[in-house]
Amino acid sequence: MKKKLIAIFMAAVMVMGFAACGSGGGSETDGTTASAGETSSESGSGSGSGEVFKLGAFLPLSGSSAAPALEAQNTIEAFVEKVNANGGINGAQIEFTVYDTQTSAEEAVKVVQRMLDEDFNAIVGSLNSGEILAAGQHLNNSETFTVCMGTSATYMQQDWEYIFRPATNATNAANYVVDMMKDLGYTKVAIINGQDDAALSAGDEFEASCEANGIEVVARESYDSGETDYSAQVTSILAAEPEAIYTSTIGQDGGPMVKQIRQRGWDGFIFNREAFQLYMIDIAGEEQSDFVAFPNPYVNYRSIEDCDDEFVKEVLQMYYDYAGSMPETDCVYKAYDCMLTIQEAARIAGSNDSTALKDAAAQIQIQGCGGTLDFTAGDREGYPEGRSWIIKDGKYQLWTDWLENGGYDTFLEETGRSK
Repeated sequence: MKKKLIAIFMAAVMVMGFAACGSGGGSETDGTTASAGETSSESGSGSGSGEVFKLGAFLPLSGSSAAPALEAQNTIEAFVEKVNANGGINGAQIEFTVYDTQTSAEEAVKVVQRMLDEDFNAIVGSLNSGEILAAGQHLNNSETFTVCMGTSATYMQQDWEYIFRPATNATNAANYVVDMMKDLGYTKVAIINGQDDAALSAGDEFEASCEANGIEVVARESYDSGETDYSAQVTSILAAEPEAIYTSTIGQDGGPMVKQIRQRGWDGFIFNREAFQLYMIDIAGEEQSDFVAFPNPYVNYRSIEDCDDEFVKEVLQMYYDYAGSMPETDCVYKAYDCMLTIQEAARIAGSNDSTALKDAAAQIQIQGCGGTLDFTAGDREGYPEGRSWIIKDGKYQLWTDWLENGGYDTFLEETGRSK
């Protein structure tokens, strides 16, 4: 009701505005004009009904998360361009506006409050979980269908019925790491985690899962994002003589963390809370990245030809054609799955109304970048099943394939370790 009243009021304002400008002699413009902190993608002529599907996104386009956020923006714009060229969503051309949160939860709240004045049909939420947690109540209260990329369990525990996640849940991911450790018969692990919401909550969940499965956490250390010297923490966890190390970091910290752990002589397994991406391998070094394992629905590739998943190949080709380069993070897949969720919800609903999209999303069960994107469990989580990977010689291998092909025996031979 609140949204309808706002829409009626805005329509009245627009009518008065057009009346006031009608005799001014100025030329009309097509598309949306962006103000400071936002950019727009014009809807184009297309072949739709002339209606507009208003899509917004809030992303950390400046600050420490700018690079992956830009890849997410590129993916959304490429998807919008493709859909609009094929008639739009339910005949409506997509009009896309993106807002910069500046990698700040406080700024995210301000941005979202501004966005809600625009009465969007759907919103794509940040890749930073802390920003979603800060702004989520506003989004839910406005009854705006929102799909988010952040992986922390925390914001999805708020039971905001309008917020869906077509990405992995860090809580589930922590349990998958425990499963990998059990595959190897490990019973002792050390943890090092960041203090941001996603890294901290994943570390907590992993420790709880270890306790439930008879795995002893022999040491746990933390660091603040922005630190560059982890020597004290690494020295402490190695002194506890773990059988494996679990790192729960945000993206830019992962490469330096692994590099410093290896430099201090650790040649054993390092389990990361989420994808250890190509740029992390480049920072840590290819050899130092061997036997880093992690749970994640998808991985990146240095070329399209390296990918053997036909669905993902098409996504990468779309991105490459639009951006002129390969993506370096998995945010391309998260953003694509967000857009796929919005499109499929609209198809099921036969409507572009936010509430109708929300209701229809619970019926979605389709192919996504990370396998089956399935919201039918009713928890608004799109990936109930996980995948796990290991890095060897700079390449990603599925964990199950690596085990079946004797990978662990090779690890023991190369490191001189015993079972």
